[in-house]
Amino acid sequence: MSLELRFIILTFRSTQAVLDAESQLGMLGFTSEFIAVPGEIDSSCGFCLRLPAAASLREDGTFQAALQGVEKEAMWRLFEGSSWRERRYERIDQAD
Repeated sequence: MSLELRFIILTFRSTQAVLDAESQLGMLGFTSEFIAVPGEIDSSCGFCLRLPAAASLREDGTFQAALQGVEKEAMWRLFEGSSWRERRYERIDQAD
């Protein structure tokens, strides 16, 4: 089973925080998708943002600046294979 990094998932403490982050990221040109939190991830809020995977996303200063002041929980990497059953989530940072 070969898994590839496909998405970055951002979880938040509230629905309002998800909407705030989506707006701020959108104004800076980041593409994100508002989705229900996958069952494999534990989150305070039932929604999250899914972004296309990018190697430098976590270190991108613009990305981090857009999320300042937003009550985020964690950032996850989503690895997927050729089947929807082949997926793995990896938590890559903690909350503020």
